Amino acid sequence: MSKIEKVLGAVAGVWLAGVPALGQFSNSRGKVVMEDGSPPPKPVMIQRNCGSGRVTIEGTTNRAGEFQMRASQFETVGNWGSRQFGAFGTMTCGLEAVLPGYVSSVIDLDDITLYRDRDLPPLVLRKKGTSPAAVIDASAQAPKVARKSWEAGIKALNAGANGEAELHFRQVLKAAPGFAPAWSALGSACQNLKKLDEARAAFRRAREADAKSIGPLVLLMRLEAEAKDWPAASAAAESVIARDGNRRYPEAFLRLAVARYQSGDREGAIKSITEAVRLDKDRRMPAAEYIHGLILEAGGEIQGAGEHYRRYLELDPKGTSAQVARMRLAELGKPGVRVGPSAMEGVALDVKSVKRVWVPGGMKALGAMVEAPPWVGPEAFFEEYCRAFVRNMEPSRRAGIPGYLEGLRAYFAAIPELTGIGERRGSGVVVSLSLMNASRRAQAERALRLLGFRLAVENGETQVEYGDATEDPARQRMAWALGIDEIAMQEALAAGRSYDFEITEEEAPLMGGDAWLGAVKERQALAGGLAEAFTRDLRLARLYAGLGAAGNEAAEALVSGMGLEALWQRHSEAVSRCGPAFRTEGTAAVTPGGKGTEGAWTALAGADPANASVFFKAVLEKDHGKLASFYCSLWKAGAGKARYFVKTAERARAFYDAHEAGAEEPEALYRDAPLDGAGNLRFPGGRQAWVAAGAREEGLLLQPVTAEALAAVAKVEERRGTSVNGETARLLKEHYREWRPLWEYFWRLKGLGEAELGALAGFEKRLAEMQGSALNAALGEWYTVVELAALASDSGRLDARRGAEAFRLASEGKTAEALRAMGGSAAQLAAEGKPRLEALTAAVYAAKLGSGLLLMAEDSKLAEKHWYGGSEKRGPLFRPAMLERSSKDHGSRLTGGFMGIAEVVKGLQPAGARAVQSARASESPTEHPLPGGGEVETADYVIRSDVRLVEVYTTALDGRGRYVDDLTPGDFEVLEEGKAQSVVAFEPRLAGVTCALVLDSTLSMRAALPTLKNAALNLVGKTRPADQVAVYTFNDVVTEAQAPTEEKGLSKRAVARAQARGETALYDALVRVIADMSTRQGKKVIVLFTDGDDNKSTLTVETAVKRAKAAGIPVYTVAQGMALDNRGLLHELEGISKSTGGLTFGIREAREIGSVFEHIAADLAHGYLLTFKPAAAAEQGKWRRIEVRVKGGRVDKVRARGGYYAE
Repeated sequence: MSKIEKVLGAVAGVWLAGVPALGQFSNSRGKVVMEDGSPPPKPVMIQRNCGSGRVTIEGTTNRAGEFQMRASQFETVGNWGSRQFGAFGTMTCGLEAVLPGYVSSVIDLDDITLYRDRDLPPLVLRKKGTSPAAVIDASAQAPKVARKSWEAGIKALNAGANGEAELHFRQVLKAAPGFAPAWSALGSACQNLKKLDEARAAFRRAREADAKSIGPLVLLMRLEAEAKDWPAASAAAESVIARDGNRRYPEAFLRLAVARYQSGDREGAIKSITEAVRLDKDRRMPAAEYIHGLILEAGGEIQGAGEHYRRYLELDPKGTSAQVARMRLAELGKPGVRVGPSAMEGVALDVKSVKRVWVPGGMKALGAMVEAPPWVGPEAFFEEYCRAFVRNMEPSRRAGIPGYLEGLRAYFAAIPELTGIGERRGSGVVVSLSLMNASRRAQAERALRLLGFRLAVENGETQVEYGDATEDPARQRMAWALGIDEIAMQEALAAGRSYDFEITEEEAPLMGGDAWLGAVKERQALAGGLAEAFTRDLRLARLYAGLGAAGNEAAEALVSGMGLEALWQRHSEAVSRCGPAFRTEGTAAVTPGGKGTEGAWTALAGADPANASVFFKAVLEKDHGKLASFYCSLWKAGAGKARYFVKTAERARAFYDAHEAGAEEPEALYRDAPLDGAGNLRFPGGRQAWVAAGAREEGLLLQPVTAEALAAVAKVEERRGTSVNGETARLLKEHYREWRPLWEYFWRLKGLGEAELGALAGFEKRLAEMQGSALNAALGEWYTVVELAALASDSGRLDARRGAEAFRLASEGKTAEALRAMGGSAAQLAAEGKPRLEALTAAVYAAKLGSGLLLMAEDSKLAEKHWYGGSEKRGPLFRPAMLERSSKDHGSRLTGGFMGIAEVVKGLQPAGARAVQSARASESPTEHPLPGGGEVETADYVIRSDVRLVEVYTTALDGRGRYVDDLTPGDFEVLEEGKAQSVVAFEPRLAGVTCALVLDSTLSMRAALPTLKNAALNLVGKTRPADQVAVYTFNDVVTEAQAPTEEKGLSKRAVARAQARGETALYDALVRVIADMSTRQGKKVIVLFTDGDDNKSTLTVETAVKRAKAAGIPVYTVAQGMALDNRGLLHELEGISKSTGGLTFGIREAREIGSVFEHIAADLAHGYLLTFKPAAAAEQGKWRRIEVRVKGGRVDKVRARGGYYAE
C-alpha cells in the first residue's frame, strides 16, 4: 500500500468509478443469506463500517433478506489527504450485516469491480467462531476506561499532530495493553515522528495482540525493510502473504523479492518478483518491473532485464527510478557494468495510489471526443484527457469548437443507453441497427437519435439523415469518435441491411482513484462516472493534469500536505501550470537549482524542502501564489540557470522580490541569462561593457531591459561562434530597445562590428526626420538589401566581410553600391542604376516565400503594396513583419521588415494545384491544348483539332423551362465580339462532368451544417457513374477534403467529415478551387454554398470575380442566412454565376437547401461543352465578350459564360 493510500479518505463512493451506466441505476440490490444459502431468521440491519467505531446504519432487509442501496448512500467519508493509517484497516470501509451471535462477510467498498453489476455480492452470516476469515468487527471500540484518550488520539493523528497522538495512545495502552488498534495507531504516530525503532516495536505488539489483523504486519514489513533487517523483512512479508488469502497486498511479494535478493537468495527473489508482477493486474507497482529487471540483469539475463526496464518506464516515466532505469538501459550488457545489492537502495517500492476506472466508450473514442492526442496509452490517459479538456475549455479555443462541452455531455449520456441496446461480445458491446421489423426499427431510431441522426421516409424509401434539432450537431461528433462509418450506416439501412458498431469497454489507471469523488457534486447525474466528473468542474481537470505531470510521488506529497479539497478549490491553476516543477526524492522536494539551494528555498518558503509535503504547501500558499510562480519559472529555466538565481538566500530574495515586477517575460529572463561553465554570469564584450566598477553583477539582472540585452548579445556570440568586442557590445546594449526587431541580422551577418553598427545608428537618426513615402522608400531599400545579404550569407554565397560591407553601404543609403558589393544576382538588380523598390521586394519574396501560397500566386501587386514604415502612425522605426489581411479595397498587404515573415505567412492558404503555374487572372485565358495535337472523343462525336481552345459550358432550356437534351454541334453558334467562330470540339450532355462542391464550414454554419450535409449527400448520390465529385470545405482556409473521383462513397465521406469551425475566407476558397479545377479537361462546374460575408480572405472580391470570369467554369452560388442581408455579397455572387453560366440561389431557411441542391443536380446532368478557336488578333489580357446561340427556335434560353480574357 502506497503513501498516498495512507492519506486517502475511505471511499464508499467507488460506486461511480467503475460503473458503466451509473445514470441508469438509482438503486443497487443486495441479499443476506445464512451459510446454507437460506434467508436469515428475521430482518437484519445493514451497516457500513469504516473502523474505529465509524459505523453508519444503511437500512434493514425484508424477510427474504433482500435490501436496496440508493446511489446517494454511497458517499465518501473522507478524501485524498484525510486517511492517516489505512494500511491496518481502521479506515477501510465495508458493508456488513448485523445479527446477534453471528459474524458477517464484508463487501469491500474499495473493490471497484463490485459495481459492474446492479446486484451486489451476497452477505453471508456465520455463527461466531465457525469461520477463520477475518472480518471487520463493528463493536471494535476502545475499552471504556480508555475511550476518551483513544478518540483524542485519533483526532490528533488525523490532524497531523503526531506527538500529541503518541501521548494519547500511550495512555490508552497503559489502561488497556491488549487493545491491538491502539498499538497500530501508536506505531503510525511514531513512524510519522521518525521514531522507527519504536514504531517497529509497536507494530509487533499489535501483531501479538491481534493475530488475525493483517494491517500491522504490512506496516511492520515496510519498516523492517527500511531498517535493512532483511531476515526480519522476509519473515514479515511471508507472514503478510500467509494471512492475505485474497491477495490484497501483492506488495508483500515485491518486498519479499527484495529481501531475498539482498540476502543472497536470487532464485527465491525471482519467484517472488514473478508472482508480484503477476498479481499486479492494475499495474499499481511499477517498481516491480524495475526490480525484476535488476534481478535478471544481475544474473546476466540481459534481454529479459531490458524488457522489464522498458515496461517500468512505460508504467511510471516520471518515477523516482526512471532516470536510473534509462541509464541502466543505455549501459545494459556493456563490459564492466554490474548490479550489486546497492542497486536496489533508494528504489521507491510504494504501491501507486491508482485504480483502474471505467473509460466510457473506450480510450480511443473518449480521447477523440475531448480531442486528446491519439497516441495516448492507458497509463497517461487520464492526465492527457484532463489536459486536453482544460486546453479546449480556454476561452480562446472554446469559441472555435462549437458544442464542445455539449457534445461531451451528450456522449456521456448516450454511452450507457447505447450499451443497453447492444449485446456484450468479448471486450465490448456490439450495437446492431436494423429496420427489419417494428421492434428493431424503434431500437434503431433510439440509437440514431442519440447519435444526432434521424430516419426520414421519401417516396416510400427510408433514409438516414443528419438531424437538425438544436442538440443534434453536438451529438453528431459521437459517430466519428466511435468509429462509425456514417455513409456505410446510411447505405446499409437504406438497403434493408443491418449495420453493426462496437462500443469498447476499457479501463485506465486513475491516480488517487475514488478520492476525486469527494469533490464531485450531484453524483447521481454522472452517467460517465469519474471521466465525466472531470468535465463538471474545470478545477478538477486542471488539478489532475498538474498532478499527473508531477508524477505519483510528488502528487502524494502535494495531496498529503494540503488535502485534495484545498488543492482543487484554491490551487488547481497553479498546480496545472507548474505540475512538472514539483519533484521529490524520497520524502524531500527536489528544488529548482538542485542540491545546495535548499537553504535559500527554506528562507523563501519558511519551510524545509526535506519535508516535501510541508514545503510544497508553503510554496503554493506564500504571497498568494507569487512564490509558486517564481518556483515554476526557475524550474523551467533548468537546474543550472536556476542555481545561479538561488545560490544564496540573499540573492534568491532579491530576485524573488523583483519577480513579475519588471520583466515582461520573467521565465525568459531566467532561461536566457548567459552563464559560463562554472555557473557564473558571462559578459559578452567584457564585464566593463555591462557593469560599473564596484557594482554587483546581480544588479544588472534586476534591470529587465539591460538583462534582456545581455542575454540577446550573448545569443549573438553563440550563434556567430565568435566573441564581440566591448564597443560592439556597448552599441548593441545602448540601442537594444530600438534594434530588438533586427536582432537576427546581427548573427546572420557574422561580420557586423562597431563600424557597421555605427552606420546603422546614423541611418536611424536620418529616418527619424522622414515620414510618409520617403520613410517607406528608405526603410524598404534598407530592409531588402540587408535581407538579400543575409540570405546570401545563410547559403554560404556571401562571406562575412562582404556581408558587413553590404550592411554598411545600405545603412549609408547607398543601395546600388550595396547590391554591387554582394555580386551575383543582387548586382544584376543594380545594373541599370537605382533599382525599383518593387523589384527589390519581389526578389526577396521570391527567395523567401516562393509561389506556394495563394496570396503570392494570385496578387500581382503584393510586392508593390508592401509598406515598410509599419503603421502610418508614428511609432518604432524598425518593426517585424505583419500581415494586414483584407478582402476589401486594395486587399491584403505585408508591413514592416522581413523579420519573422515566415511565421506570419505560415497559416496562409496554399496555392493548390496551380502553384507551379502561378498564372495571374489578368493574363490567363482558360484555354487548354489538346494532348498530342489531338482528338476529343465524346459519346456521339469525334472532332480533331491541333490548336488551343476556349471552353464554353452551356445549358439550353425551352420556353417552359425544360432542358433541351438532343442538340448537336450544328445547332450551336458561338459569337466572339459579335463575330461567329467555329465550334471545334463538342461534348453532349451524356459526357461526364466534374463537380466541385465548395461547402461553407464556418462556425456560423453549426446549425445549418446537418441540413447542408443531407443536401450535399443527396446531390452526390444523384450524379451519374461517369461524373466525378470533388469536395472542398472552407473556413479560415480552404481544404480539399476529396480530390475529383468517380467513387461517390469517397466524396460522401468527405462531406460527412465537415465540421463547423472558424471564420469565412470565401474569396480565397473560390480562387483556390477555380485554380484547381482549371487544370482539368472536360465538363466541370463549381457549387459554392455560403451563409455569410467574407471576413478572413487575403484576396479581394475583384480577384475572385476576375479569376472566375477568366476560367469560365460555371459557378452555382447558394447564399443562406446572414448572407442574404448583405446586398453587396449577393450582387457579387450573382455576377460570378451569371458571367460563368451558372445559377445563383438565395434561401432564408436551412430546410430550403435540399430543393436548391435538387435543382443543381438536375442542371448538372443537362449541360453541353463547346470549344472554339479564339480570335488570333485579340489584345493580350483584354476581356472578349462571347455569346452562344441555338439555331432553329427550339431553345428559348441559353446559359453560358459571358467572355474570356485573351492571351
